[in-house]
Amino acid sequence: MAMFAKQFSGSKMLSKQAIEEFQEIYLKTYGRELSFDDAAEQAHQLIRFLKFALGYPLDYQTKDVNDE
Repeated sequence: MAMFAKQFSGSKMLSKQAIEEFQEIYLKTYGRELSFDDAAEQAHQLIRFLKFALGYPLDYQTKDVNDE
């Protein structure tokens, strides 16, 4: 889950690894496999919801550690 959270902190695009991790989490939680495209869409929706719930503007981006 750490990779998934880190990927979304400063990027609008999720890495393949982050989406695959989301697929694994979804499978373990709900017992249902998601296609890569469905997982990517649901992951983006989840992040948008979390940003909203935490009070971040939806276009808010943090500075990536690698960008320094």
